[in-house]
Amino acid sequence: NFLRFSRKPELRPMRVSLESTLRELLLVFRGQAASKGIQLHLDWPPGLPHVHIDLPMMYQVLINLLKNSLEAIDGEGKIVITSGLDGDCLQVRITDTGRGIAPDIKEKIFEPFVSTKGKQGTGLGLSICRSIVEAHRGTIRCESEPGKGTVFIVSLPIM
Repeated sequence: NFLRFSRKPELRPMRVSLESTLRELLLVFRGQAASKGIQLHLDWPPGLPHVHIDLPMMYQVLINLLKNSLEAIDGEGKIVITSGLDGDCLQVRITDTGRGIAPDIKEKIFEPFVSTKGKQGTGLGLSICRSIVEAHRGTIRCESEPGKGTVFIVSLPIM
């Protein structure tokens, strides 16, 4: 992770639908989620355009966000992935019913070595996610409130 963080990602983009990637990831995480009593749901409206991305890198972003959501939920809960258009961008929202993030941490959540996991986390995951998304000329942001869950919003340009 540290080596990946320290250099700019080299993209090998291809035109893909994120829907199939997200469905595949939900299958990967289904067992882990079910064992914790967490429901996974994808709401993908028909007809959304493809995006031009480096699929393995974007896969890493989505895995990290889903893993973080699973770890943020204590007991039963829900993770919902929704998508839609926002101007000339495809927007993917990953919403969880976890414990949320304190405002002082949320302000710097994408900075290197900032973690909500204490000794369990390196604080590089979201920094790497931001680097990858920005290399795609996209944006990533976080909305959260303690006790009310978290939403990560990834916006990627439609080409």
